[in-house]
Amino acid sequence: METVCHNQLIFESLFNKEVVADFTGGRITSDAVSLLLRELDHRYRLAENLARCLHDPREDHKVKHDLLTLVRQRLFAIAQGYEDNNDAAILAKDPTFKIMAGKAPESAADLASQRTLSRFENRVTTKDLRRLANWGWTSKPTNCLFWLLWRHLQGTELATAQVNTLRLKLLKTGARLPERCRCLWVLLASGYPYRELLALVLQEFRASPA
Repeated sequence: METVCHNQLIFESLFNKEVVADFTGGRITSDAVSLLLRELDHRYRLAENLARCLHDPREDHKVKHDLLTLVRQRLFAIAQGYEDNNDAAILAKDPTFKIMAGKAPESAADLASQRTLSRFENRVTTKDLRRLANWGWTSKPTNCLFWLLWRHLQGTELATAQVNTLRLKLLKTGARLPERCRCLWVLLASGYPYRELLALVLQEFRASPA
């Protein structure tokens, strides 16, 4: 089938007004509040501990994406429900996932491709798995992330929410992430329903011992 590039799409009109979609809104993410998971990782060093358990046989001068960046990219993608490496083609450009991997959302190069991530996963050896088990990784690292999130959600309306509910209600939220000289903005919708809860959880992160 021939591929056609459209600049605008026309939907059914409403009250005699055209409903028009275009593609000039800039780079927008649909996972903005998953930056909470980055906060958890930064506090509890999950990705760093994972990376220490994995060997990296690559020659330094040939490395484009370091081991920790690959671990973070894969960890947060799975946490947000993108378990298939084929999603990397889209997520590599996503500003939220770039920030979570430790990169600037606009000025930094794209994250690793599907092929790079597949090679990374295929390099894991029996010794790596043994080191992971010795470190205490007996369950999925993403389970650990959500367990930590639940711990900080106690006493809130989402305290007993399942993982998919947390993703859909709290984490999967659209936003623009413009990059400025001194600040990386996360511009959420003014009607975001969990504004107070988000502020409370961030405060809880920083007040509780690691």
